[in-house]
Amino acid sequence: MSEQRNLLVGLDLCNDYTQISCYNSNTYEPETIKFDYDSENELLDTAMAVTKDTKEWLLSEDAINAVKEDKAVLVNNIIDMVRRDKTIKLFDREFTAHEILVKFLRKSLSLIKRYHPSDSINKLVVTLEKTEIVLVKAIFAALEEIGIDKDRVSIQSHSQSFLYYVMSQKKELWMNDVCLFNYSIKGLTYYQISIDRKHRPITVGVKQKDYTDAMSYTTLKEANEDAIREIFEGIASKSMYKQIISTVYLTGKGMAGDWIHKSIDSFGNGKRIFMGINLFSEGACYAARAAANPRLFEDYLFLSDDMVTTAISVKAYVDAKEQELVFVKTGTPWYEAINSYEFILDETNEVEVVIRDDLKNTKKSYIMALDLNENRPNKATRIKMDVKYLSPNVCAVKIRDMGFGEFYLATNRVWEKIIKFEH
Repeated sequence: MSEQRNLLVGLDLCNDYTQISCYNSNTYEPETIKFDYDSENELLDTAMAVTKDTKEWLLSEDAINAVKEDKAVLVNNIIDMVRRDKTIKLFDREFTAHEILVKFLRKSLSLIKRYHPSDSINKLVVTLEKTEIVLVKAIFAALEEIGIDKDRVSIQSHSQSFLYYVMSQKKELWMNDVCLFNYSIKGLTYYQISIDRKHRPITVGVKQKDYTDAMSYTTLKEANEDAIREIFEGIASKSMYKQIISTVYLTGKGMAGDWIHKSIDSFGNGKRIFMGINLFSEGACYAARAAANPRLFEDYLFLSDDMVTTAISVKAYVDAKEQELVFVKTGTPWYEAINSYEFILDETNEVEVVIRDDLKNTKKSYIMALDLNENRPNKATRIKMDVKYLSPNVCAVKIRDMGFGEFYLATNRVWEKIIKFEH
């Protein structure tokens, strides 16, 4: 039976755990896969083990058992290894972080075959705690090596996955603001989604606050249950003070235990409360569905900390009509905000770069003067313009003289401008 490329997959990839959710087109909801036979375990350790005798790479329960029996060597902290570009030595052979990541992604994604033996991935969205550029590049490269090309992959932050998760629920759950408390091994993080329905398109933004200093993961061991409740309830009260919130989500390993159920009573009055461990992988899965069906959220503009809030364009004649040729759209992840076009100059040696802030409804222009110093006739200069974001609020614009075929050779002169945006 031939494979059908129709799977929409969300992958939550953290240093301590991994989760995978696949979209069920019958129930219209993601389903998080279980990693061990005869188990309800939906959390996979982001780790592998290498057996001492056959040098076989193991995953999940097989890896844990082999290490416990001293039959294998543990390889963990894989994401940190990639972040530091670290090399490890196993049985007289060195393995790069890239090689380890490729092995882990290949073995973990192959577990999907248990549930979908005849299907392959149409769209994969990987979600990370933060979209660090070194991790983004490494994940794209590793997935390409196992046969999943970049055009089938997106990478986004946990905050963005939270956006997609919430906006894929019933509207009554997000009539007002929605918040999330994520208590992971990194500590407690608070997210809050706000919706501006007066703006067109409707703007959905998320803000984030780190409370690790007040409530780290070690607090669970260092404090008793009453003290933990007091700390958390204080943070919850401070975060939601004077906020109109419809729904509260609770997730993360730290949310286990009786203390959280008792704490809910202190802030749950009039709010819908949901608790689970797979919010980010399911949010990524909903994002994969949206990528496969662009019209799903066409009336909404999703904005998180890693997205650009400005659109960049240039006025140019296209098909004999003056248009604003858009390089980067608002709502694009900054690390994907890269584009280029080629132009022929017509009665000008200047390029007007237009910056449109869709949130503030403002527009600003920057003129880049090209001192070519070349005695060329009109329409005999071809330029290439590259736009690349360096961060969510810093953009680099580069223009290069490309000459005009054999008639006027390229000088390869380059003009650059760094544009910074205020938020």
